[in-house]
Amino acid sequence: MTAQEYVGNEGMTAQEYIGNEGVTAQEYDGNKGMTAQEYVGNEGMTAQECVGNEGVTAQEYVGNEGLTAQEYHGIKGTTAQEYVGNEDMMAQEYVENEGMTAQEYVGNEGVTAQEYVGNESMTAQEYVGNEGMTAQEYDGNKGLMAQEYNGIEDVTADEYDRIEGVTAEEYDGIEDVTAEEYDGIEDVTAQEYDGIEDVTAQEYDGIEGVTAQEYNGIEGVTAQEYNGIEGVTADEYDRIEGVTAEEYDGIEDVTAEEYDGIEDVTSEEYDGIEDVTAEEYDGIEDVMAQEYDGIEGVTAQEYNGIEGVTAQEYNGIEGVTAEEYDRIEGVTAEEYDGIEDMTAEEYDGIEDVTAQEYEYNGIEGVTAEEYNGIEGVTAEEYNGIEGVTAEEYNGIEGVTAEEYDGIEGVTAQEYNGIEGVTAQEYNGIEGVTAQEYNGIEGVTAEEYDGIEDVTAQEYDGIEDVTAQEYDGIEGMTAEEYNGIEGMTAEEYNGIVGVTAEEYNGIEGVTAQEYNGIEGVTAQEYDGIEVMAEEYDGVEGVTAEEYDGIEGVTAEEYDGIEGVTAQEYDGIEGVTAQEYDGIEGVTAQEYDGIEGVTAQEYDGIEGVTAQKYDGIEGVTAQEYDGIEGVTAQEYDGIE
Repeated sequence: MTAQEYVGNEGMTAQEYIGNEGVTAQEYDGNKGMTAQEYVGNEGMTAQECVGNEGVTAQEYVGNEGLTAQEYHGIKGTTAQEYVGNEDMMAQEYVENEGMTAQEYVGNEGVTAQEYVGNESMTAQEYVGNEGMTAQEYDGNKGLMAQEYNGIEDVTADEYDRIEGVTAEEYDGIEDVTAEEYDGIEDVTAQEYDGIEDVTAQEYDGIEGVTAQEYNGIEGVTAQEYNGIEGVTADEYDRIEGVTAEEYDGIEDVTAEEYDGIEDVTSEEYDGIEDVTAEEYDGIEDVMAQEYDGIEGVTAQEYNGIEGVTAQEYNGIEGVTAEEYDRIEGVTAEEYDGIEDMTAEEYDGIEDVTAQEYEYNGIEGVTAEEYNGIEGVTAEEYNGIEGVTAEEYNGIEGVTAEEYDGIEGVTAQEYNGIEGVTAQEYNGIEGVTAQEYNGIEGVTAEEYDGIEDVTAQEYDGIEDVTAQEYDGIEGMTAEEYNGIEGMTAEEYNGIVGVTAEEYNGIEGVTAQEYNGIEGVTAQEYDGIEVMAEEYDGVEGVTAEEYDGIEGVTAEEYDGIEGVTAQEYDGIEGVTAQEYDGIEGVTAQEYDGIEGVTAQEYDGIEGVTAQKYDGIEGVTAQEYDGIEGVTAQEYDGIE
């Protein structure tokens, strides 16, 4: 019997289906007396098929597709687990279920904190967002943060104490919070500590924006606590033992009495305090004159020894002495004027002091140094002072040469530009230049002698100048030497443009002096030991000039009008051409010359047949008329 055979039979009950193979949930539908147990285990079973069946339990619903919380609701024996994951689930369905955990409440609409209470594994996060939450419900929950307590009425400091990362704001407004609760919290403000009983200065230390009022009344507060607080008053520091002057610095309306008796107080601390007296500044190291300025009854002694004191500080003080003004930089002559027993040294180094101040005061023993640098000082002021130097007179308008005369170490520059200066004034001065002597009437060559860089122009026009004066001067011309008695060739040597005439008549002149001079003639070389090369190229040279010169060559004689055969005789390498055309040449001159022709011998008186022998191209005419010619000479002639 199969389940299908039952289907459609009237009066069919669920029990008849039981045990049949392949029965489905649909076959149970509509059968009288159907219970939930008959559906259990059938493939395709839906929650709807269970609905309305007597005796159905929650377990029959488990795992069915489309199951809702409502289907579980009211079923006997249902547990929280059966509700898990159902859409539209409400917290109320979990209430009173055995084995309920906090996680089952999570995400359900309308859940309240009370429903979580007492559940195992409860965390603070499950309480978050529930209306009416109390601090007690959070207590003891794992992972608790300060945010869970925030906003809860009647939360205590103890609840926050055990939470890591709690901020000062969490403790704010809690009654009976102590300073220890705020200690160690980053960014705690002074306001958090304000009003806490027994708060110490250390609690406020390091808090930005702390005020003096916060420290006021705290026992054991030190000056360091007040340091750097804006608006702190002198009264706050007054009661602190060991307060330093620096603590009072910068406080408005601080009085001199506050600084009095403080060790190492500086003058700056008293500066700007109304009614401060000179006595307050007395004995302070490095006090400045400005501190005493304007104090009534200040004496010169107060200013004495102060570095940087000015003359103005002493001005107007009764009984001030010259010594007080001494050592003051920038003191003027007016400050010293009228002081009894003044010395010249007091005026020394004063800017704009005048010579009249020295004169009017009648100071005895004034020296040239006192007048030095005074604008408008005259030479008369220096005259008669022992040890006056040339520098003292320098730059004085109208100074004369006589003022400089006899001063040791005077230089040429001192005399320069003085009208009527003589050569004698410059004589003996080291480093004098030719320019200094230039233009002086009656200057002699001796004055210029020994001056470095003297030029020929300086000597020009001086009577009795010698060649030695000109010697060694760069740029000398021959004209400068011309006419000087006792001139030597060396003086002219190296002068650009020197002519042969300059050397003519000088004793001991050599051929080298004439060499290279344009237009030199053979006559200039005559009588000088000369080499053939010196005559080479000289216009109008004769054979006689070359005669007797050792090593003369045939080329030197070539082209000289009237040269004789004797000049060429004995010269090595002479050619037949050199002898050609010379009147009175003999056959002996041509003898031994290589390449001589028959024409060279032609017309020479007394020539023999032997001279022609061996000459190529000789003709019978050459032999004709020669005495003693033989037939052999004619043989072979064409």
